Amino acid sequence: MTLDEIRKKLDKIDFQILKLLNTRMELGLKTKKLKGAIEDFEREAEVLAKIRSKSGALIAPKFCENLFKEIITESKKFTHDDGSFHYKKHKIYLYKEDFAAFKENVEEMMDFIIEEKGSEVISERHQKDFKKEEHHQNGEMKAPDNFTDVDFDDI
Repeated sequence: MTLDEIRKKLDKIDFQILKLLNTRMELGLKTKKLKGAIEDFEREAEVLAKIRSKSGALIAPKFCENLFKEIITESKKFTHDDGSFHYKKHKIYLYKEDFAAFKENVEEMMDFIIEEKGSEVISERHQKDFKKEEHHQNGEMKAPDNFTDVDFDDI
């Protein structure tokens, strides 16, 4: 078999995978309508256990599990009639066994940001001694005393 023939077969398999994923997402939408709730942790655990047990010799069970966690998370998004979508605000779907690695990665990311950008990128709003901005009676924000007025023509 030539390289070109192998690539054509891989392309065909990739298309079949995408087609199956789309079918799975459609069925997921139908289950949302039937059950009314988006989350069913018991069912998710059942699906992931089956995936781990059926992963082949060439594919690590953990890889398959992580792949299906992504698929399940994608199926939980809220899709609007216009095709736009959103996820529940401030919610991360994180499995208990992944928490330590997640925490480590978040800490590494925060350290990187501070090393690259400096601690001044951290919002003062979250500091204990932060004072809320004052507002005039008409609702507009009051300019701080150290405010410098800049005209866009100056730029």
